[in-house]
Order: sequence, then C-alpha cells, then structure tokens
Amino acid sequence: MAWNWKTNIANGKYIHQTYMYYWQTSTQKTWPNTAVDPSTPNREDLASYGYLHNESQMREVTSDNWDPEVTTDTHTQNIRGYKSSKPWE
Repeated sequence: MAWNWKTNIANGKYIHQTYMYYWQTSTQKTWPNTAVDPSTPNREDLASYGYLHNESQMREVTSDNWDPEVTTDTHTQNIRGYKSSKPWE
C-alpha cells in the first residue's frame, strides 16, 4: 500500500487528525489550524513536526519557543507543497 497515494493521503490525514491532536498540549490546541505566516504557531505545522520527530519533542514546542524552522523543514514543506497542488481534485 505504500505506493498507493490515496491510501497514503487517507492514513496521513488520520494520523494528523487523531494521534497528533491528542499529543498536543491544551495550549497548542488553541492555536489556529493553519497560518499564512510561518512565524505564527499553528497546529498543522506542529502535527507535521511531531510526525517527523516524536511526541515529546512536539509537546515541548510553545508560542515562546516556536521556531519558523519547524515550518521550513523538508518534511513540512513537502506536505505543504502536496496540499497546495491538490492532486485529489
């Protein structure tokens, strides 16, 4: 199934919406879902960061130590690019 892009999209969506949400702190859950400005903490980029790293590192990210690099790592940029290309349409 690794080659099936529809399965990968469905699994990635499930992971981001289910596990990553539960791993977030209560403060992180109040952040906007997405942000136009990468310097703004948002849950979508945080979930991508958590998926790439791990739960404990994700939970350590706060508004005070939010680093726009979280949103510029290769993994997050690939996800953003894929989402903006909307291959499912």
